[in-house]
Amino acid sequence: MKRWKGADKIDKEEYFGYLLETYERLVYSICFKMAGNQFDAEDLTQETFLSVYKNLASFQRIMKGYHSL
Repeated sequence: MKRWKGADKIDKEEYFGYLLETYERLVYSICFKMAGNQFDAEDLTQETFLSVYKNLASFQRIMKGYHSL
């Protein structure tokens, strides 16, 4: 797993871009296994990342603690 070097100084858009680039394929493959088709998997992936973006402040606090381990 890649570690984001900017975990101490977090810019919302930059960090979201990092998360999207790093985890999009993994999230999509999990969604595809759950949904069983491409259309629903794409929709679920989009909804997942939309939720992450909307809740990025709390997600960043969790990840800051994770990266400090």
